[in-house]
Amino acid sequence: MSQLGELENLTVLYKSEDFQFVRDTTTSLITGWYYAHPKLPQKTPTLQARIRVTSQITKLFPYTHPQLKRLDGALYKIYLIDHPPPVLLKFTLPQGYPETEAPLLRLECSWVPSFYLDEVVSQLNAFASCKIGEQCLWECFDYLECELLSSLLELPREGDSLVYDVSEKIPHRRMRDSALASIVDYDALERRRVFRESKVECEVCMDADKLGAECTRLSGCEHVFCHECLREALKYHMADGVTAGTFRCLGCNSLVDLNEVRLSFAGGLNI
Repeated sequence: MSQLGELENLTVLYKSEDFQFVRDTTTSLITGWYYAHPKLPQKTPTLQARIRVTSQITKLFPYTHPQLKRLDGALYKIYLIDHPPPVLLKFTLPQGYPETEAPLLRLECSWVPSFYLDEVVSQLNAFASCKIGEQCLWECFDYLECELLSSLLELPREGDSLVYDVSEKIPHRRMRDSALASIVDYDALERRRVFRESKVECEVCMDADKLGAECTRLSGCEHVFCHECLREALKYHMADGVTAGTFRCLGCNSLVDLNEVRLSFAGGLNI
């Protein structure tokens, strides 16, 4: 199979937003990129991204509130991550690929520091070099996704989680804050997408066939209410003349941020 044939097969496997390639009209070399989505190992459902608490820590907006835990005398915030951010793999196919040459690979990533990323690239290119004589782009993509967290980055395991200690891995505060924000923000974005597309149950009317897009999940207590029930509750809230800052969850009576509720109504509250 030709280089072009291999790449056309990959376009069937991957979404266009994750995989693209182009042939240079001058050199005829093919270059491209792939967004590799790191996979958590079996029996390891979450990634713990943790950072030592300091007075300068950046405020983040995770899908679920972080845990606070004291480790070796220091206080840490621990974020439970279901969806690690993708890593951008860029490739060039030499004229001799695949018969006599391996693809040339490099990585870009906002949440892994360059000195760790360089080592991962070395291991990835070594893996590709072992495949000379066969088309191996798919294997390289799969190897990176399956092995990045546990093997290539050698993240330690604690219980049923892998641990990415940002304070330990990244020495500079701004880089550390930026890396953690990338991890937490991407995870929150993906988990909200999954929530919107999934069927959920309203805590009030008990309708279990609602799509998440028709509901609001309160980040503070994680209770879920359909928009109809929440709208009715807000009507009573305003009719009673209660101040806006004291609206409480219908399930546990904890305080609710009304701005969060307003943002979940795509067409406005219309109360």
